Amino acid sequence: MVGMSRAEYIISNALYIIRTRANDNVLSYFISPLLQEKYTISQYQQLIRDTQFGYLKDMYDVGARNVLITSTPPIGCLPAAVSSYGYKTRDWLQRAR
Repeated sequence: MVGMSRAEYIISNALYIIRTRANDNVLSYFISPLLQEKYTISQYQQLIRDTQFGYLKDMYDVGARNVLITSTPPIGCLPAAVSSYGYKTRDWLQRAR
């Protein structure tokens, strides 16, 4: 156990690494008829951005100051994309762009 001041020091000096994943964010839209009925792709992307920004704000509010945000490779290269749609055609990618 550490005291409150040490805990605050640890939280404010830690490095938080956040990896955004197209697999979860955009690809899920194209395999979910319910999401496609409820949102356009632009609306869904905005929802994801707003949600992620909310998480960052919450982290900042509790003291996080060092945040690194990375991303994944192009959506067509992700294992879920290849598994779901095949590797020989990428026609479905036009909708994702």
